[in-house]
Amino acid sequence: MARESSAPKDGEVRVTAVGRLTPYVRYAIRLLNEEDRDTIQIVASGQAIPKAVNVAETLKRRYRGLYQVTELSAIELQENPDTEERRPVGKGTTTRKVSLATITISTKPLDSSKPGYQDPLPDSEVEEYSDDGSDDAFERKPRYGKGRKLERDLAR
Repeated sequence: MARESSAPKDGEVRVTAVGRLTPYVRYAIRLLNEEDRDTIQIVASGQAIPKAVNVAETLKRRYRGLYQVTELSAIELQENPDTEERRPVGKGTTTRKVSLATITISTKPLDSSKPGYQDPLPDSEVEEYSDDGSDDAFERKPRYGKGRKLERDLAR
């Protein structure tokens, strides 16, 4: 399995393609609330980028007044077929380019001249998150019916 060679930086949420959305959002909210951070970074590469965007959008809808700057770049990774590890380019047999997304989220205004800048959402679009230990804040609304026929339909 592929692993990033460096540990996450302080205030960084590193999103993977196989992780679930809710724990990432909860961790980001905990960084903003409990650790009194003004700024966090959501980082993802390759196939995890869409999930990182979902984390950022969900976070903005659960936490009031968040500014956002999204930056896209590419990094070269060295692949060692023997160990299946990926590292930044150095000596190696195979290298490939991978997309990297860094989404900076802040409670304080960011540089609005940067490409990828987004203002906070209007308060009417934000539903504050309350950590009561349940997943209710992140669950979808229930769908009506589970595909079973109603008794009145069976009587026909």
